[in-house]
Amino acid sequence: MKKMISIFVLGIFILGGFTTTAFFEKAYSDLTRDELDQFQTNMTTNYAIPVGNVKLFNTTLSFQVAQSFMPTKNILTRAELFIRKNSTATYPISVSIREELTNDDMTVLDIDPSIVPTEDHDWIEINFDDILMTTNRSYYIVAITENVTDNFYFWGANNLSGSYPYGCMWYSIDEGDTWTNRSVSSKPDSYEIHYKKHAQPLFKENKTWDFLIRF
Repeated sequence: MKKMISIFVLGIFILGGFTTTAFFEKAYSDLTRDELDQFQTNMTTNYAIPVGNVKLFNTTLSFQVAQSFMPTKNILTRAELFIRKNSTATYPISVSIREELTNDDMTVLDIDPSIVPTEDHDWIEINFDDILMTTNRSYYIVAITENVTDNFYFWGANNLSGSYPYGCMWYSIDEGDTWTNRSVSSKPDSYEIHYKKHAQPLFKENKTWDFLIRF
């Protein structure tokens, strides 16, 4: 009888051990798995913003672009951008996270042009090393590429005010020295003033612009 009780008790410990192990494995998985924090997936038809060296309105410009965002989670592991490339693009598109647009990158990854489609936009995943974030403060997803003739990409966008309430589109045409905020404003920016003699400005509507993102 004592032997049977011993076996029974041992069985409880063994089962308890498996249960405890499974519990901790599940807890670890819950802590480490990716969870979607935020997204903006609403693209205005045929609206995409160039990244790189592109000819617009008989003028060649080099665009660097960014989307501001405010995370609600403490760790950023990856992001997805809705992009395509020009058929002549041969240099990677570099995607980084910054605390300020004119600061150094917190992290950066180069995306090989071979995995970016040419004809249609698609979601391209950028697997960053884990980054500690401060929730409810602004950060920036920045996209740039080499300023080489006809080397450019397109990042899907929209001009629907309020589509993403935690940030907006930014762009630079002077190698990142200064940035323009595409939020609601009736005042012409430096791009529109400088190139108004060539054609209509790139951003005609007086609305908030956002890129398509998932992170």
